[in-house]
Amino acid sequence: MRAAANDDARPLLTGVLFTTDNGVLRLIATDSYRLAVRDVPEVEGIGGSHDLLVPARALQELQRAAASLAPEATIGVTLTDAEICFMVGGTSIASRLIDGIPLVLQLIPASYPNQLRVAKDTLLTSLKRAKLLAKDSTSSVRLTMKDHSVEIRTQSHDAGDVEDNVDADYGGEEMTIAFNPSFLIDGIEAVPGDEVVLECRTRCVPRWCTALRTRDSATFSCRCAFSSYGRTSWASTSCVYGTSGSSKS
Repeated sequence: MRAAANDDARPLLTGVLFTTDNGVLRLIATDSYRLAVRDVPEVEGIGGSHDLLVPARALQELQRAAASLAPEATIGVTLTDAEICFMVGGTSIASRLIDGIPLVLQLIPASYPNQLRVAKDTLLTSLKRAKLLAKDSTSSVRLTMKDHSVEIRTQSHDAGDVEDNVDADYGGEEMTIAFNPSFLIDGIEAVPGDEVVLECRTRCVPRWCTALRTRDSATFSCRCAFSSYGRTSWASTSCVYGTSGSSKS
């Protein structure tokens, strides 16, 4: 839900798309800067073959109502042509559906030729330190990926520079990509486990260029993709991150 837009002027982006992929419920949200995707294992699609766009605000209320439920508890769902209602214990949360379906998943490449493996906590610590200098929306953190390490750097005219080197395994061409640090940190924090894999396209390819997932995509995958352009890939404003219980990356 964090990836859904708050701007009511773009109603299609204020909802979470409920769709079905191979019989599994898939949730998708985007604010045009970030795209979150989650497959919910062992849960069949809601609405049969029809996709539903549910307001993110209704799902936030559902999340609060369900916070005290036991792990084995269930949530009831009823559906009409225009409304959806969730039953949580003695609470009912009803909402109108949003008309229209955003088409975004086809923007993400199916494969990435360059791969970086790095310890999650170490990378997060370095990024959060660098983020202290990237205080406005135009500031970025640059990652230079090369054999055996990733260099993390940010600059501030007022506060100076931060540069850090983190041990990592990297296979592919050396490249530098600039990220919005908040988007990158959000994506990494969504990944479980102690290691993340950052996969990249070639540095001269525009549109989505980077994917973030766990080391064991057979049990869990999480992607965080960014736009790029120019020889130094630039990715400060477009982010996709998600979770999946299936073997698809």
